Amino acid sequence: LAYCRVSDVSPLAGLVNLRVLKLHHNLTRDFTPLLGLKNLTDFDNGGICEIAPLPPPVTERIVNKTFPSIALPPHSLYNTAPVRRLTYWDDPDIYYDVATKHNMHHYAHRFGLRWQLTPIEPTEGLAARLSGHPEHVMNEYQKYAQRNPNMLFLPTVAIGIYGGLDAFPPDSDFWLRDANGQIIKNEVPWDEYTIDILNPEVQQLVIEQVVGIAECGYFNGVMFDTWAPYHIGVYGKHFNIGEEEVIAAYIKILKGIRARVRDDFLILVNRNRKKSPRYAEWINGSHMETAPDHPGGYTHERLMTIEDSLLWNEEHLREPRINILHGEGVNQPIDGPDNLCWMRVFTTLSLTHSDGYCIFIAPVPGEYKEVPDGGHIWYDFWNIDLGRPVGGAETKGQLYDNRNGIFIREFTNGWAVYNRSGQEQRIQLPMQATGVESGITSRTHTLPDLDGEMYLKQETGTSADVNSDGVVNIQDLVIVANALGKAEPDLNGDGVVNILDLVIVANAFGN
Repeated sequence: LAYCRVSDVSPLAGLVNLRVLKLHHNLTRDFTPLLGLKNLTDFDNGGICEIAPLPPPVTERIVNKTFPSIALPPHSLYNTAPVRRLTYWDDPDIYYDVATKHNMHHYAHRFGLRWQLTPIEPTEGLAARLSGHPEHVMNEYQKYAQRNPNMLFLPTVAIGIYGGLDAFPPDSDFWLRDANGQIIKNEVPWDEYTIDILNPEVQQLVIEQVVGIAECGYFNGVMFDTWAPYHIGVYGKHFNIGEEEVIAAYIKILKGIRARVRDDFLILVNRNRKKSPRYAEWINGSHMETAPDHPGGYTHERLMTIEDSLLWNEEHLREPRINILHGEGVNQPIDGPDNLCWMRVFTTLSLTHSDGYCIFIAPVPGEYKEVPDGGHIWYDFWNIDLGRPVGGAETKGQLYDNRNGIFIREFTNGWAVYNRSGQEQRIQLPMQATGVESGITSRTHTLPDLDGEMYLKQETGTSADVNSDGVVNIQDLVIVANALGKAEPDLNGDGVVNILDLVIVANAFGN
């Protein structure tokens, strides 16, 4: 990196990051007047974003959110079914209506905020403060807050890699180079280059960038999308450097951030299926970006690993906790039957094992191939309001009837059930409840293996509107008649569909 050393401060045009220079060389003189600057805002028609956190407080947002809680992933947003492509620029009205159904948002640029560029910090990789037009930013913020006051906003921060070589000057020492002096490129189909996280000035730069985000009170925290394992592999491969040195660098960054941000500032890191004992003191959540282990999806063994890590994260990470369970679909339409099933699995797994958030993304084959990283839509399954969990942490990972592999958790408005037991399971609830996916109202329900369901409590007694179309008629009678001798829909809760259930429907005709 071509910046001035202590012995040579005259060529100020060579200064790339004045803050880093001051911090590491104990320079106290302010060089901005020598550059002809009154202040850093001279480079933008707006101003630097330095405001107090906006209400409601972070803890209140987390406590007041209802379930299921869905996080908007760092990918393009899609509309509800019938599935059609919709980027976040195409239709603002639909965008805000769909986006604010989510409880966590990662798109900082939607606010019109951007990194403040100056001659001192001429690239986004070096910039450490956000700027924008206050009126525009506040108007944008209100479009979200009015629809969903409990949303959390966590912009993504690059810590290990950058998507282009323009992040730093080409000759910068911030890039990690191999033995031939070439900048190390991540082995992915797109451009992604590695920064030298063992460089103390890179570490300080990351701290400064996060502090800059924290000073902009629109945001509640940050998400680090790349974390230590990537760097551990790169340093081990190219330099024979062990993982302890890399982990120490990441811990130093976390400590530096925590020393300068407010107590409720959130730090989310992408840890996939791993636990995070070395970072638990400083991070609020793990973005568990899982991946299928075979073309058809997930095995029972992989799901068990995910459950174990999620429960650990729920118990040990810093409060307030914001763990995200990120599931991925299979190669079929994003609203295909298998993807709908895996979406239910990850939604209910998140509900039964955490108080956190869920994301589900499927590959986008065929006509959607221009979105190689996958598509995210708002599934109708998520429209249900389960309310809040009934009970405390002891209800997470709770088995149904002590049966291995089937989990149940009660919420104020219903139950979430997740099954990876290896076989279809029949359950009986304490009261009549309607399956969100099945539409069946009963006390007893059956759930296939590798599936999940939410059951909504019925406010008044038995529901004879079996198909939930709003009226009890001949269609409901036919459904019950065709199910005689089966377990569902058992309207009176005696364990079997029989003449008594037919009588219930007949007596409710027209209601």
